[in-house]
Amino acid sequence: MAIGTAAPDFCLPATTGGTLSLSDFRGQLLYLSFWKSTSGPCIYDFPYLQDLAQRFAGQNVVFISINLDDTEATWRQQVAQKKLPGVQLWAAGGYQAAPALTYGVQTAPAYLLIGEDGIILNPSAKRPSSRAAVDEIKQAFGRAAQYRAVAVPVPSEAKPVFSLARKP
Repeated sequence: MAIGTAAPDFCLPATTGGTLSLSDFRGQLLYLSFWKSTSGPCIYDFPYLQDLAQRFAGQNVVFISINLDDTEATWRQQVAQKKLPGVQLWAAGGYQAAPALTYGVQTAPAYLLIGEDGIILNPSAKRPSSRAAVDEIKQAFGRAAQYRAVAVPVPSEAKPVFSLARKP
């Protein structure tokens, strides 16, 4: 995923029942996290994620966590036990789940920042345990349009700067 590109939509089961899509949160800044209950760094970040959610309570930001555990039961148990904040979703299939593949998630935790207009602001957002995470989120409010990808025209007769071909 590249900065300035549209964040692909997905639809996943939620702890609240039913399913939720990324597009359900259009118009809000999104801090998206992918996690597994067997990952030490994910567990380490939980209290910091709770702190971020409290710091930004009442503001136009939603914390969406996508679990990549093998079973739905494990996911539900962890969410209840750890009292995780924000929107909690489960992606069946772990790293082979469509959202993990689409967003290029190969290890957990992974964090992304998505603008109010659905544009990716940072495909490698700061971890909640990083002091820079708060500033990154604050600076992202209302800046979605500045991150849109810009099409750069390529000359039709562009010549290579160098060539690896051998001279005769």
